[in-house]
Amino acid sequence: MKKKKIYRAFILPAIITMVIIMIIPFLFAIYITFHDVNLLESGGAFFFAGIKNFKTFFTDKRALNSVATSVKFLVGALTLEMFLGVAISVFLDRKFPGKGIIRALVIIPMFMTPVVSGLIWRAFFDPNAGIVSYLFKLITHRQLDMLGTMSGAMWGIIIVDLWQWTPFVILLVMASLDSLPEETIEAAKVEGASEWQMIRHVKIPMVKPTIIMAAMLRALEALKAFDTIYVMTKGGPGSATETMNMYAYTVGFEFYRIGYATTISFIFTIVVSLGLSKLLQRTNAL
Repeated sequence: MKKKKIYRAFILPAIITMVIIMIIPFLFAIYITFHDVNLLESGGAFFFAGIKNFKTFFTDKRALNSVATSVKFLVGALTLEMFLGVAISVFLDRKFPGKGIIRALVIIPMFMTPVVSGLIWRAFFDPNAGIVSYLFKLITHRQLDMLGTMSGAMWGIIIVDLWQWTPFVILLVMASLDSLPEETIEAAKVEGASEWQMIRHVKIPMVKPTIIMAAMLRALEALKAFDTIYVMTKGGPGSATETMNMYAYTVGFEFYRIGYATTISFIFTIVVSLGLSKLLQRTNAL
């Protein structure tokens, strides 16, 4: 009993901290979603609105467009990151001169802050002085305004996310490939497996759990993307890159509709949590 009391005494500060930092703000956020709070019109006073904010969300074309934009960004970035990440990891999983240096250089973009990455790539995409625009004009003899068109802006933020976070996938998959048992690899070689057969039927299946986990983590982070998008496009042009996070920020900090902004964030949190839960269940089933 004495040991149990000691254990509880050590755990108690962590529980109290979690309640203060996580649970209380979450419950307060739920409370706000059922109220109309506008800092401009009512001075921050709370007026009970029932499910009005939720109804507004599902009839708000801009909100629904932000959902579609989030999905487009997620699908585009995640698909390319997983494909390139696995392909580069498999390519680097061999012996060649300078392997260690190349592996170190590949993961450098991951350690840059998203804001800095966004500023650098915004300068690269500048239609007048950017190196990307210059090279495009040199090859095609046409002007490129990557962030100035609706389709181009979406591809612009996907490229930046791809550049910065593909190294994360590479890091996880390379670590998993390095830990594969040598006996299995040698047995496949003895059986006469070619390099492609080795990759397809031995290595990839054995690192599949790592690939799935990397995809889940990247999906979660891609859905939460805000800082890079804000620095590069602020959700524009128009609403081409306005994700749910961006729209919630605009509603809350530009229109000062705190109740509705909290509702958008709450719906976003619930959808992501449910999606992640379903994905975890399917992963465990595999």
